[in-house]
Amino acid sequence: MDNSLLTHPGFIGGLIGAAVGLLGGLVGTYFSLRSAKNRREKMAIVLFVVAILGATVAFLYFLLTADKGARVYYWLGFAVLYPPLLFLGIKLLNRLHAEK
Repeated sequence: MDNSLLTHPGFIGGLIGAAVGLLGGLVGTYFSLRSAKNRREKMAIVLFVVAILGATVAFLYFLLTADKGARVYYWLGFAVLYPPLLFLGIKLLNRLHAEK
């Protein structure tokens, strides 16, 4: 690896951004599990986290292995499919949290 890449601000910012995002996901998952009222809600949280993580890893894999011309289609697919996944997951978790 070229030393100039390791000192490039974009590369450093990308690493820091990824680390902060991953840390935010871990902290959010921890507190969501901590505030869960029952086992069913905890299992739903774990399933939701695994689904989001799987979708993100799949997106990054396809994005990084695709030709430059095809990358726009992966971004479009991500932009169309990811928000509904988040919305439905959050809606399900809110409904479970409201149950007694």
